[in-house]
Amino acid sequence: MDSESINQNLENENKYKFAGYCAIASAVLYIPACVIPIVYEIPATSTPVLLPFIFIFNIVQVVCSLYAFKRFKDYLNENYDFHTIDKLVMPIIILCVAITVFSLSGYIVPQLDLLFMVLMAVTGIIAVIVLIFFSVFLLRLEVSLNGLLKPYAYTTIVMCICFIIFFLIPIGMILASVTDFILGIILLKPAEEPTVEFV
Repeated sequence: MDSESINQNLENENKYKFAGYCAIASAVLYIPACVIPIVYEIPATSTPVLLPFIFIFNIVQVVCSLYAFKRFKDYLNENYDFHTIDKLVMPIIILCVAITVFSLSGYIVPQLDLLFMVLMAVTGIIAVIVLIFFSVFLLRLEVSLNGLLKPYAYTTIVMCICFIIFFLIPIGMILASVTDFILGIILLKPAEEPTVEFV
């Protein structure tokens, strides 16, 4: 193998590492992004000082998560020629951006907080339904992604169910962080070679 081929292989292995680190960063940032708004809503701990942190953690977390999610589609396209979920990725990204905008808008215009909550709930239900379809279609991939395909897909489905069932939302939040972490590991590992069947 010549040096050019070696360099090409190294480039392919490192191509998605930044996205992998972004996914793991999103998993870590999800904790303060969820906890700080809860602390802000408690009268005893509510202070305007927390508002900038709510915006910073939420925006950075969402950007990292959605970037990794988009790059995951590219990863599947390039390494496995898998396009089954392609048409679902952009709607999921748009819906997640909308949810974030509605969530943060309530802090900017508190008088319309109820309206933004309703919009966020409706958009969220649509998003989790599309995400369930995404996960089901993802299971059609013929490789295991180093054993992480099913854990990622099934954890995403359970997360979506938790978000639909109101009193399970806290569990859904934890699982959202877990799914990003799994996605990060998938993107950081070398791509699994497809199994070739000989007849």
